[in-house]
Amino acid sequence: MNTITLDNIPDALHRALQSRAAAHHRRIEEEAIECLRDAVGIHPGAVSKEEFERLKRQEREIREQILVEGGGLSSSENVPRDELYDRNALR
Repeated sequence: MNTITLDNIPDALHRALQSRAAAHHRRIEEEAIECLRDAVGIHPGAVSKEEFERLKRQEREIREQILVEGGGLSSSENVPRDELYDRNALR
């Protein structure tokens, strides 16, 4: 992990960063890192635009499949209410 030392931070900026860190339940160093990530657009766990679009297409295909095929379920597959709530069946 690399280190950056910042000198001559204006008091108002330091107070604002401290306040923001407290609001997010973070140390000031962690909050500064989050601010830098926001500024340059790098977020851990974030997916690329291409991956996002791929996932979006996949979601759309699955939703269409559910609508067309009914999700593979039919009313004949429904469990009768008395069976569903039969507590003795679980023992």
